[in-house]
Amino acid sequence: MQDVGYIKEVCMRLDITQKELALKIGVSQSIIGQWSRGATPLPRMGYKNV
Repeated sequence: MQDVGYIKEVCMRLDITQKELALKIGVSQSIIGQWSRGATPLPRMGYKNV
């Protein structure tokens, strides 16, 4: 699964912001941004939480 675009897709599907997603899964908003840009790979457990 591709990390880039995955976060955006999830947020669109759930109709939430990246900030709201971060709060829901217990990570910082900056980590969500890094995952979204592909700067940091999304951990395997991240796919289950998201």
